[in-house]
Amino acid sequence: MKKKPYFDFLGTFALVINIVKMSSSILPLSNLSLRFKQLFKHLHMNKKIAIAFIAILSTGINAFSQNDFPTTGNANLATTNYLRFGGRVYVQATNTGLSGNTRGIISNSVSWNTSTSKWAIGLTGSSVSDFSLLRFENIGGIGFFNGPSTGGYYEVDNEGLEQYRRMTILNDGKIGIGISSPESRLEVRGLGSLANLYNPAAAGIKISNGGNLIMDGNEIYSDGSLNIGVAPSGTLAFGPVDATTSFSGAFRVFGNGNVGIGTNDTKGYKFAVNGDAVFTKVVVKSYTTWPDYVFEPSYKLPSLQYVEQYINTNKHLPDVPSAADIENQGVDLANTQAALLRKIEELTLYVIELKKEVEELKTKNN
Repeated sequence: MKKKPYFDFLGTFALVINIVKMSSSILPLSNLSLRFKQLFKHLHMNKKIAIAFIAILSTGINAFSQNDFPTTGNANLATTNYLRFGGRVYVQATNTGLSGNTRGIISNSVSWNTSTSKWAIGLTGSSVSDFSLLRFENIGGIGFFNGPSTGGYYEVDNEGLEQYRRMTILNDGKIGIGISSPESRLEVRGLGSLANLYNPAAAGIKISNGGNLIMDGNEIYSDGSLNIGVAPSGTLAFGPVDATTSFSGAFRVFGNGNVGIGTNDTKGYKFAVNGDAVFTKVVVKSYTTWPDYVFEPSYKLPSLQYVEQYINTNKHLPDVPSAADIENQGVDLANTQAALLRKIEELTLYVIELKKEVEELKTKNN
């Protein structure tokens, strides 16, 4: 069978050059050799022409191949500074580290300028300088940075770069947002202080779900209702604490709805205070009947003789708590006030009746 004619020599040469350019940076030379053998066989080249082709292309392979990626062991890059993809994406590292606290980076429009020992941001001759940076830091930390466009290429030192730090992950798993050395599992540094205002732009944290909750180091605000609750068996406590003073919970809300100030035991009352209290006004809503019924015609006013006998026996007025009752149960403001008012109204009736008797005596004497 008649062999196919050879491809155009110059066209085939250009094709192979392009294959070498694309392949030499991602395949070992042994794989390239196999690819050439397959290509020559497909083009029906005899051995002499193939040898000549290989001799001519050897210079091109060396010229276009910058990296050596062996099948085993380490890959050696033919650059002493960085790899750059698409003109803006950098991969940069050295075995001794870049800046004082940086081992390597993956970035968009940021690289470490070894000649100035500064971070080069943006591209020379370009008006775009927005950037993002993933930095592998000493002792296993990872830093995340990004920034807006400022209108062109510029350089900053490590301190200047810190203003663009967005997040940090330390080697012990601690995460910092807006801070380089978080002390807790998660630490967030806001953009300012709320300063007693609902100001989401200055908040360290904003939670949006139905309403909006914002907070900084010492303020928590919501633009809607804010519910804070505990399980029926739990306690919600508020109180002072510092590094040397244990938390005591000066104000407690118990799961049953009872509230205690200065006490962990409300004795079953809805509100218990252990200590002094001062008020400008107190209103007690009584569940008992207010004693205006004393003035009703049907009310049976106890005789003074009965009152005298009761006092002699019990050492307190009828229907008024005794000293022992107050000591054991405390003062029921509503019931005590009602009882005292009842006695005042009864006393008023006694005085009115006594006045009538005095007037009758005066009339008889005249």
